[in-house]
Amino acid sequence: PEQNTDELIAALPQWYAAGLRAFTVGFQGGGPCFTTDAQTIDANPFSEDGLTIDPACLKRMERILKAADSFGMVVIVSYFYMAQCRFFKSNRAVENAVRTASAWLKHTGYKNVIIEVENEYNIEGFPRPSWLIDPAGITELIQIARKASGNLPCGCSETGGHFTPQ
Repeated sequence: PEQNTDELIAALPQWYAAGLRAFTVGFQGGGPCFTTDAQTIDANPFSEDGLTIDPACLKRMERILKAADSFGMVVIVSYFYMAQCRFFKSNRAVENAVRTASAWLKHTGYKNVIIEVENEYNIEGFPRPSWLIDPAGITELIQIARKASGNLPCGCSETGGHFTPQ
């Protein structure tokens, strides 16, 4: 993780020069598409109850926010990745994790942040608490994130090709 963080930060000048102004970094990482079964990896920095985040992860995330801010770049901070949400045993733990991460972001003082509560929440086949697969639950989590973060922009992504009816 430290090497990956160092390499990401080292690449920012090149990304900026090429016109990139925003990128996503996830607390739970993402899927190593087509190389490893994401359900066999443990990249979850949240405690099972959602009340704490691994301090080493927070240090890396803050380094990234600071570096991006120095270039005028935005970091889309994704909280949850479907294959890593299996570690949460309840909606309460998920809610706690949203509050914990959002309060931490508020505390950092960085404004170059957009919160993505969950990446592609509507992909099936990954066990996780109901709030992470239900549009109403996701909406509630977005509202919690917005309030706890001091009104940072918040959202969530779906898989491509369709919209959830309102």
